[in-house]
Amino acid sequence: MVDLPTLYSYDAKGLFPYDEESAQEFLERGNVFHAFYLARNTLFADALTQEDTLLAQKLTKKLFDFSCDEVVCFFSNQSLYLWQGACFWMQPYQSYSLPVIQLKKAFRKGSYCGYSVEEVLSHEMVHAARLPINGSLFEEIFAYQTAKGLFRRYLGPLFAKPIDSTVLLCTLILSWLMAFVSFYTDRDVYVFIGAIPCFVWLFYLCAKLCILHTLFFLSKKKLRYLVKRPEFLLAVLVRLKDKEIGKIAISPLEKTFNYFQEGQNNSFRLKIVFTKYFISFFSGGSL
Repeated sequence: MVDLPTLYSYDAKGLFPYDEESAQEFLERGNVFHAFYLARNTLFADALTQEDTLLAQKLTKKLFDFSCDEVVCFFSNQSLYLWQGACFWMQPYQSYSLPVIQLKKAFRKGSYCGYSVEEVLSHEMVHAARLPINGSLFEEIFAYQTAKGLFRRYLGPLFAKPIDSTVLLCTLILSWLMAFVSFYTDRDVYVFIGAIPCFVWLFYLCAKLCILHTLFFLSKKKLRYLVKRPEFLLAVLVRLKDKEIGKIAISPLEKTFNYFQEGQNNSFRLKIVFTKYFISFFSGGSL
């Protein structure tokens, strides 16, 4: 059985257990994760050191209580689209698929297109850490917590998936085409017809983001009564699945506390969350 200090040491590095992993499997993956980082210079031509990523590590430590000091990061423009500054992908290594972060070479200067290298790195580190969580709804909300400005922090997750921006682009092209049709036919109605899909899609994205931010806020509000210190709120949430965050938002405090207290017996992930961040006893109450 993996003891708590071992679990905490992996957790502090941003290495979270999969729910289906056994203790031995988790330990083996942790050892391979460490070996992969040590071999980074032989696998990638322009790998970053821990000193290079120190500011990003400090930011994720402050926000989420983990520091991805052994996630492989490297500079390369290969396979990056023109509009991409960085990407997170999986690299096969010793029968495992392990996270790597690729940065555009322009970030060697410290910033690119208004984004600092530590902001982009910390954003991708959140994705790397949450890989075992297998979440999608709140994924970008967590990643954009690292943004410096409020505008990016709250509206950045608007395009959470590639399909979101792709559909918007298609509706914009349609509206432009209809504007040309309107110009040549001298019928203004085509302008309104072409604009409808674009406005509907934007309304859907904004409504979805508003709902997710509301659930996120309610979950933080509920957890404030269950965690040891307020600065642990994001640390708890980033280690949870989408459905768990949603349940916290709508469930009574006692039910939420019992879920984590009982769940720690079957999940290393919940064991870390409960023993590390939660109060040891809940006396009751409602919100």
